Formats: sequence, structure tokens, C-alpha cells
Amino acid sequence: MPCKVLFVIGEVGSAKYCLPLWNRWLKKKKKDWKILTFKNVISSSNLEKFSDFLIERYDFEKNFDENLSRIGCKPKIIFSSSSYKSIEFESLLYSHKNDISGIQFFDTWYNYFARLAKINNKILAKKVCVIDEYAFVEAMEEGVDKDIIHIVGQPAIETIKYKKKNKNNSLLFANQPISRHKQLNFLNYNEKDVWKIIFDSMEKIRNDYENFYFAKHPDGDFTDLPKKTFKKLDITILENGQLGLNLSDTVLGMFSTLMIDAFFLKKKVVSVQPVFAYKNLCILSKKQYIPIASSSKQLIEILTSKKVDNYEKIKKSLSGSLDRLEKFLDNEKN
Repeated sequence: MPCKVLFVIGEVGSAKYCLPLWNRWLKKKKKDWKILTFKNVISSSNLEKFSDFLIERYDFEKNFDENLSRIGCKPKIIFSSSSYKSIEFESLLYSHKNDISGIQFFDTWYNYFARLAKINNKILAKKVCVIDEYAFVEAMEEGVDKDIIHIVGQPAIETIKYKKKNKNNSLLFANQPISRHKQLNFLNYNEKDVWKIIFDSMEKIRNDYENFYFAKHPDGDFTDLPKKTFKKLDITILENGQLGLNLSDTVLGMFSTLMIDAFFLKKKVVSVQPVFAYKNLCILSKKQYIPIASSSKQLIEILTSKKVDNYEKIKKSLSGSLDRLEKFLDNEKN
């Protein structure tokens, strides 16, 4: 069976976006697709059940053309994530050179033009998939040609099921290694600036919480963590943020995808971004679904106030995402 659709996945959030579709195609016994991704994404996303579709013999020392030729993969469509990874650029360059359908998708709402694969500022993808009308407008304002933008939705968010659980009065912070990505320098802050706000706040209200969890980013954190502060505040470090999500009813972050998961699980979510931040990349706080804290004082006020539930507003707008994505790719294949 030829490989009609090649999914090129750069990070865990992108894999989660595609997971509902992969599960559906597995159930339908579709065999004309493959997944190219990294080992850490496979393990973090539990993709082992897709072993028949995972490209395991990819040699990252060789170029994209050589690899696909060696494993006999000739896709009609390359459906690539947009996470600054070189493999995404290589796959889109391949599609551009071979005049096949190269598509990039966004699993969240920010930095559209910057995250697309380009040569001389020209976008290589023939089509770009965004989540909603808000993302469409933002992408267009950043310089993406409106004629190549398609609103598809977000299948991973659509499939989150809310289950009422007993409160355990625990707090989770979802870290993001901003300083690691030069493309995010324009934000004018990094993770250490956010840590200061959170740790200053927790010094004053730590006794209000049973547990305080610090979730590392799936791509790894390369900034030294303040061990003395962790010990003083009795902070538990988690390698897997999803585990912390299940253990906590309050979630803090900057603009992490984990915050969106938490929002749809009806947890209390707060975006923490310093007062000197240049731009807000958190869709939930931009659309005022959740509050934003820019100082320790603001964060304490928000954490000690009653939660406002905006769950249904955004949930309704994403209904039908999985069906739209499947229809979109089926149309591209035929």
C-alpha cells in the first residue's frame, strides 16, 4: 500500500492534534499513511500502538530526499506541524521541489508566519491549517496569504471529556523553556521572569495548597532549576505534565498547550506573563476566557478569587474538528 499521507510531527502538542484522526484511521484499517517524528514524542504521546505506521529507520544524518527514497515512501501529501523543527522545513522543501501537496498545521494560536517553513521569506506550504476564525485573522495580519489559509479546528481539544472529580487543592505550573527559542526573544521575558512571579506568590500562599507541582516541558528544560526554592516551597518536579494535570485543580502557565487541556477539564487556569511582556501569546487570556497575572500581587488575587467558567464559549466553536480534518485530507488525497 503506497504512503499517500506523511505526517511530520515536531513535538508532543502536534502529535496530540493528530491523535484523534490516527485513532479513527486505525479503527477504519486505513493503511496509506505514515508518521515521521522523534523518539521523545513517541514515548511522551504513547504512540507505540501505531508501530506499523511509524517510520523508525529515518536517519537524521541524511537529507529528507535520501531517507524517503531509501524507505520507499512517496507521499501525495505531507502534513507537517509548525514547531520550528528542521525536519518540518526539510519536509516542506521536499514537497515544494517535487510539486506535491505540502501542508502545515497549527495546533495552537500564536506566531503563525514565524513558525512556517520558508525560503527567502516565501512560505513553502501550499496550504496552511489553522484552528478558527480568530487564528485566520491573526495569521493573515502576520503576513500569511489568506488564499492558502484553511480553518480546520483542533481535534485534540474537541475530544477532551470533562469529568467531575473531587477537588484535591493542588496547583500545577506548566513550564516552557522560552529562553531556548531565539524566535521568542521578541516576548521580552523568559521562564525565569515567570518563575519569580510564581515563587514570590507561593511563598505567601503555599499553605493554601496541598501540593505544588512543577511540570517540565516535553522538549526538555535547559535552564537550571532553583533547587533551594524548590525545597523551601516543597515543590514536586514532574517529567510529564499530563500526570500533573490529573493531580491538580489549578494550573498556571504562560501559553502552554497544557493550559488549554486544563481549561477544557474545567480547572482553574491562569496565564502568568510579566508586566513588561511585549505580546500575549495565550489565546485563552487574549479572548478573556481565563485571567492573566503580570505580578505576584495579581496572581495571589486571582488564585484566592472565585473561578469564572467560560468553558462552553470555546467548546462550541471547535465542534466537528475531527470530521473537518479528515474531510480536508481526504479531499487532498483524491
